[in-house]
Amino acid sequence: MVTIQVYSRKRKQSQEVSSSQVEADTSLTAHENEQINNAPLVVADAGIQSLPMLPQDSVFKILSELPVEVICRFKCVCKPWEQQLSSADFGEVHHGAPHMTSETFAIVSVSSGCFALRSLGRQNAKVALRKLKLHREGGVRQFACNQGLMCYRTVDDGENMYVCNPISRQFIVIPLIPGHDFDIQGFYFDPSTYNFKVWAWCWRIDTSNRCLCMFSSAIGFWKPFALGLWGLAYPGRFLCMRNVLYQIEEHFVLSFDMETEACRTIPMPSGASGLQCSLLEWEGRLCLVHGLKRGELLIWGLTESTWEKVTKLCLETRFYRRERYPHNYVLGVASYCRDLFVARVVRNCIEVSSYDINGNKSNIHWIFQRDSKLSENSIIRISPFTPTLLQCKTIVERLHRTTT
Repeated sequence: MVTIQVYSRKRKQSQEVSSSQVEADTSLTAHENEQINNAPLVVADAGIQSLPMLPQDSVFKILSELPVEVICRFKCVCKPWEQQLSSADFGEVHHGAPHMTSETFAIVSVSSGCFALRSLGRQNAKVALRKLKLHREGGVRQFACNQGLMCYRTVDDGENMYVCNPISRQFIVIPLIPGHDFDIQGFYFDPSTYNFKVWAWCWRIDTSNRCLCMFSSAIGFWKPFALGLWGLAYPGRFLCMRNVLYQIEEHFVLSFDMETEACRTIPMPSGASGLQCSLLEWEGRLCLVHGLKRGELLIWGLTESTWEKVTKLCLETRFYRRERYPHNYVLGVASYCRDLFVARVVRNCIEVSSYDINGNKSNIHWIFQRDSKLSENSIIRISPFTPTLLQCKTIVERLHRTTT
């Protein structure tokens, strides 16, 4: 076995010899003393270099494969790392590179604000919620997420809509049409071009007539759409998967391609209605969460244009109240690492349970920080969310050029 000596500049001693022994050992030559004094912090052997000695490209590649949460912690190491990890170039490389799964898997909105739901290391854990620090601290009225960016409106601001990266806290303001109110119905972000689109119901404040409008950063203004049955869609029941927006209507799921702007309708499964259902992405597949009866959720998966039963979840009694039905009003369902996670406000906390593909409940029971503003009747809205380091400033520059 080869013994490897480890030296420290600060202590100026080896791992196997104390400082007093070094001073007392008169057999050390001047050359050996100089080697000890000038030794790097960690010396393994001639074939292994310390991190500062690694080529910049190698460090860049290693960091690009780490989760966003780890990158954010590494920004505190030193100023050069903070500058490099905050650059637009690194954000683009990290977004396109295969990296470890992020801990954060969803954003949940309740009356007291928006919070990040993250995977915990233990099956039973009680931790603090990490509240998102968004521009305008008022309660979030509506929100939608896509490709790590978030589009939202706040209760105290009736004039603007915001698009932001909750990780970098960069944001831009989308002005609304004066004299009109809006209800967000979809959000799409293309990381290859930095363009984004927002779909929203729009209506004059003094009337009840509404139409679906779209804002595109490529053109910089709102334009109306006439999509027929979209006028019957349930507000807030939407999901964006890649470049397709899905919206729940009473008897159909409406599909809208955000690039080609083509629309089609998908009939609901037999016995299901829009009032009882919500949408979910599970392992890259569009799924329908059907509140079949009290205490049960039936998961349907879409295959081309037909639905097939995937699994059934039997909820714990604390996760639903008999007087509140269907369950999608008080439950949030999101997928993460092949499992389904069900979130519910229980006694002023957000509790999360997990189910596998066969509908079996796991031992996971997470409780997120108690909040006195939450109540059993709090409506919880959840959106799948994968953090990204892509910056909004490129979007701002592009949007500024199109509007000027």
